[in-house]
Amino acid sequence: MTAYALNWSHGEAVVLSTAAVLADCRFDLPKGPFRPFARAPWMGTVTDPAIIGHLRELGGDFVCVPFGSGPDDPIGPPEWASLIVDPPFRPIHGPAGDAEWELVKKSDNSVTMALDYPAESIVARLERTVRGVNGAPVLQSKLRIVPRASGRLSVGLHPILRLPEALGRLHLSADFDFGLIHPRHAQPGDVMEFDSLNAVPLGG
Repeated sequence: MTAYALNWSHGEAVVLSTAAVLADCRFDLPKGPFRPFARAPWMGTVTDPAIIGHLRELGGDFVCVPFGSGPDDPIGPPEWASLIVDPPFRPIHGPAGDAEWELVKKSDNSVTMALDYPAESIVARLERTVRGVNGAPVLQSKLRIVPRASGRLSVGLHPILRLPEALGRLHLSADFDFGLIHPRHAQPGDVMEFDSLNAVPLGG
């Protein structure tokens, strides 16, 4: 694993070759430094190749292509089972979440990493660029997917956020068309769809 350090006017960040993980970043805000990402206590210390990449370097933010995987046996409401037409994909977050990416380009405030996919995949190549924006506490992340063939593909951007220790300090805001409860947490007949984070039907 190789770590690439980025520095810009309003912060710093580290991107790893393993899974192209944005392993850490700091934003310099008027009230002081802010580090939004969580980090597992073992991050940077595990070398066992039997442990998949995003678990060896668990933290920050990484790309999943394809994202997630259905189980061998359907779970949740039966209508979900009819949607799972492909066998479970292994690894569950795709090659992107575990492989060693190659360095394409690096500057003081930017890094571009790439990963070539197996020949049988509809994806030929991924390129991820992480760039600090000079003059602002902003970090841009860009994912370029180069297809090999047409088809359906799930894409996940996987941040692992650090929670504040004091209760009531975290506020989440998101705009989206709709959300769904994970089928593992739903029973037949349960309401699963929601259109606001204040209206998630799963209690608690």
